[in-house]
Amino acid sequence: MRTLVGLGLLLFGCKEEPTIVITFMPQDLAVRPDLARPLNGAMAGDPCSQDEDCLLVDATCCGCNAGGRKVAIARTRAAAYRKALHCTEAVFCAAMVSADPSCSATAACQKGICSVRPHR
Repeated sequence: MRTLVGLGLLLFGCKEEPTIVITFMPQDLAVRPDLARPLNGAMAGDPCSQDEDCLLVDATCCGCNAGGRKVAIARTRAAAYRKALHCTEAVFCAAMVSADPSCSATAACQKGICSVRPHR
């Protein structure tokens, strides 16, 4: 009888479950653009002389089809900006289309600075 009880405790006795820790961090922590420049397109401060000098780019690694938004920067700085985002790292984006107005806007040169021009 003792053997049966001992066997039962071994098979079905107390067992410690592993601890699972889930950490949620804001997506923007993965973004490493030039920190001297705000991501807000209206404040980016890239100089321009005409609308064609400016370009809308994704503000983070997640585009507008993944909950992101766009910013206006100088066309000449677009490649460096994208590289600074480090989007080659594992990034998880929201499974939603963004409602941010910048996603349906155009880039414009306003008062000599690249900015986002929402469609009206």
